[in-house]
Amino acid sequence: MWSAFKFARRPSLWGTLVVIALAVTACSTRALDQPARPASSTNSALNTPTAYPTVTVGILANTPTIQPMATTTVPTTVVTGTSAPLDVRLEAVPIETGWSRCVEGAFWSEDERLVYYASTHSCGTEPLEWVAYDVTTHLTRTISSPLRYDPNIWRRLGAPHLTDEAAHPELRGYVSPSGKQVIYTITYGSSYDPSGRTEIWMADSNGRRKTRLLGFFVGIIHQATWIENETKVVFDYGSEGGTELYIADVQKRTVVPLSQVSDFKGGTDQKWAVSPDGISLAIIDMGYQLWLVSLKDGKAKAIEKYARNPYWSKDGKSLYYWWGPSFRETGTLRVYNTTFSTVSTLVEQSSLAHVLNLPPLAFSDFMVSSGSDKMLLWGGWLWLVELHK
Repeated sequence: MWSAFKFARRPSLWGTLVVIALAVTACSTRALDQPARPASSTNSALNTPTAYPTVTVGILANTPTIQPMATTTVPTTVVTGTSAPLDVRLEAVPIETGWSRCVEGAFWSEDERLVYYASTHSCGTEPLEWVAYDVTTHLTRTISSPLRYDPNIWRRLGAPHLTDEAAHPELRGYVSPSGKQVIYTITYGSSYDPSGRTEIWMADSNGRRKTRLLGFFVGIIHQATWIENETKVVFDYGSEGGTELYIADVQKRTVVPLSQVSDFKGGTDQKWAVSPDGISLAIIDMGYQLWLVSLKDGKAKAIEKYARNPYWSKDGKSLYYWWGPSFRETGTLRVYNTTFSTVSTLVEQSSLAHVLNLPPLAFSDFMVSSGSDKMLLWGGWLWLVELHK
């Protein structure tokens, strides 16, 4: 699926207000029951603004069938600025900046000539509306969903209506890129009910095979990413206090906590991202430390503290993320080179704030093009930013 659409978590009230005001700167091999709750985060109010999630990587290989309906011209007002200390000239084009619409996520087409994005009215839970934006002509057109998602899946599976907290399951990775496998939750009671509980299920999308994987306290799956040709799925589970990650085997219908098969022992309340080859997991712990965890041998490597929103390049050689000198100051978009283990700056948030004419406070969801010369920024609104070096 798509790990930048890893539509991971709904924002807190603080995060929602920041996004609206600032736009885009803004287990073992057996099933487990009742695992311990993850440790609570002391900074849960600072969770990344929602733009779920997660494009899971595999979705980019699918070529959507575009069904043009309405064509409009997007304003081509271009603003320029320089990203110090780098010699980068920025050009920004607003794609979606209307107060009546809320962009829930975006991703590139395979050739990066188009931007596909999904929106709702005022960040609601109603079905997504999809639009294709042409990077060259700045034209938009309404399209059918480019994801292989059938909303009738839940009826076939006999699953209750998903909660508002788990809205837009196609963006969270609940459905595999091929559309053949599904992971989902069924909740009984509520978080206020001592007897409330949530079950995690895996199923074939045709409903012929369903398996209960885990029993939990009440919570949701924020993200899921299917790897190894959909033979495994990495997913998180938790509530407002943070999440833990798990790896499930699709054929065996078994699940194991990431902490049991890797050196990474913590939880997270941030987005995470799996590399395109399905081998490396970029995850941020509860102390805002960015880690790379091998999904092959379990080895974990600390990269840098005070990071947010990890995002992999298409070739898996670069890992992008927001960084700042403290957890309150995440304002630089950095890139980690996996080949040479080096960190560099792609763009400063202050430069983005200038070119977008917005205050330099909040970080945003983003995607970077394969040539690192374009980026999408969203967090309610959606902008295309070109970086001319």
